[in-house]
Amino acid sequence: MLMAAPVGPKPEQRDRSSAGPTDRARSVGAVVVGAVVALLNLPAVASVGLRTDVGAHLRFAAATSLTGKEWGPYSLFEQSTIIVRSLIPFDGLSRLFPALGHRATIWDVSGMIVMLGFAVILSQVVYRRFVPTVAPVVDRAAPAVAGGLTVAALVAAPVTVFTWSRHQLLDGYISITSYENPSVNVLRPIALILFWVLMDRLFGRSRGTVVAMTAALSLLALHAKPSYTVCLLPALILLAAWERWRGRRLDWRLWGLGFVLPSLVGLGYQAVVSRGQGSIGFAPFDIIRGVLEARGMSPWVFVPLLMLSMLFPLTVAVMCWSDARRTASWTTAWITFGIGILLFCTFTVTERRDYGDLIWGPQVALFIVFVESIVLVAPRVLAPGPDGRRRLTAGSAVVVAALALHVASGAMLWYQEVVHPAAWW
Repeated sequence: MLMAAPVGPKPEQRDRSSAGPTDRARSVGAVVVGAVVALLNLPAVASVGLRTDVGAHLRFAAATSLTGKEWGPYSLFEQSTIIVRSLIPFDGLSRLFPALGHRATIWDVSGMIVMLGFAVILSQVVYRRFVPTVAPVVDRAAPAVAGGLTVAALVAAPVTVFTWSRHQLLDGYISITSYENPSVNVLRPIALILFWVLMDRLFGRSRGTVVAMTAALSLLALHAKPSYTVCLLPALILLAAWERWRGRRLDWRLWGLGFVLPSLVGLGYQAVVSRGQGSIGFAPFDIIRGVLEARGMSPWVFVPLLMLSMLFPLTVAVMCWSDARRTASWTTAWITFGIGILLFCTFTVTERRDYGDLIWGPQVALFIVFVESIVLVAPRVLAPGPDGRRRLTAGSAVVVAALALHVASGAMLWYQEVVHPAAWW
């Protein structure tokens, strides 16, 4: 087991000249992380995204731009792309670069900018959370350490080494990384910010402006994609009931007016607008069976594939259970993911083949579980011992190895999406 305390040397044992990272160092680290994430996403999105989901969504954006009619109730990516397209002077740029005069290229460039922009926003959100997490134990090295952990979290994928020979990196797994779906990439930073606002301020009393901001984030998350809200809403209702039973005071204005009410209203509106475009049907394991049998695999293979999808957070749960179970954000993230898996395994989308609205919820929820697990375990792994030296204990080595396997599998996914787009799903 990892030691729960202390997570760092005693104050008198620290170098008194160390005062943590400077604001300049944090800012430089943020810029470097954003640049690295943008450079990693650019070839993958250009290769697989424009050939698959991104290309389809860009056609929806073009149709919306021409007709003024949205293609669906969650079209934040399309609207963002239309705005970016209107702001870039493509006519003038086409004189320097003739390719930019082509209509298809204009939409491709605009969509790529939106995709990379939200990927960079996600990296900044995660990085700014990781810096204060590791700063108490690594001091001035916090920007570099937090930057490395941020890139690892954004590259990580299910541990797929056992199915590399089958060219299977996504099917049957719950992947936290997607280079092809624009709406889920737009959703991830919004969902993460919304989750942290709720977790950081749910116990206490928030100002009206915070409640209003939370309500806006709740509606924005729905406008990006409702998948995560469908998982988070019952999780927070369960959390509220549990805390009420324990006699702990919640910020009911933030919980009700900031999240529950706008989410219910937004979901109701989307259900009405989406009528006739498919419905949810009760069909246990129907989606899983269809995906795995197409691969010549038994539906029961989903169980080990699920375990490999969450190997790192499972390892953290085992190693840090005594502290983890008392951390509200960590347990809520897990409950949200559990609800997402339950919905994915129990229901299906009828009248159309697309089941994305069911798979993206647990994928976004699992990503947040990964981030929360890093926040929980990083100070324990990085903390020096009583003598001031850092040693990798057996428990720490297991945690690091688990994360490394996810990052290695993510590197394989990135490579195949760039070189053989959509061929290793």
